[in-house]
Amino acid sequence: MKNTSELILALNNLKKRNYFFITENLQATEQTEKKLGLKFPNAINKFYSIYNGGFIPNSLISEKKINDGRFYDEIEWESNSFLSLDDIIYYYNLEEENAINFKHEELSNSKRLIPFFKSKEQELLVFTENSFILLAKEMDNNQISWIHLHQNFESLLNEYIKNEGEISL
Repeated sequence: MKNTSELILALNNLKKRNYFFITENLQATEQTEKKLGLKFPNAINKFYSIYNGGFIPNSLISEKKINDGRFYDEIEWESNSFLSLDDIIYYYNLEEENAINFKHEELSNSKRLIPFFKSKEQELLVFTENSFILLAKEMDNNQISWIHLHQNFESLLNEYIKNEGEISL
């Protein structure tokens, strides 16, 4: 498995099929950690110290549409994407009907659950304080089932880049 630096370099090599945004505020990750009251695992911290989220467009989206520039939101919606630091805070604090209440889920599961990734199916992935990557699967009874996807962030990122933005859910 590649380390985080090698994976970040691989992202840069994707050129036009890379909508990852360079972090403009070097303290942004630290500020987000303070707002959430936890330190990000090292690999996630390193990723967000370079990129403030982003995505590789879904392979089914045409180059013409990607190059057009008018369809950014639609392309992002149809793609697997890493949340921006602001979106991490937004989803974590969201307490609307039909939204996952992460603070409640943390109490029920006795572990921190920080959303950082949205699938093209509109499902959220979270990381835990010990770096596990979990999928939040909503069940019919409005309960959340937490499915273990990856042992760590680098494993997820490796799959994501290797498969040009696709991951197994």
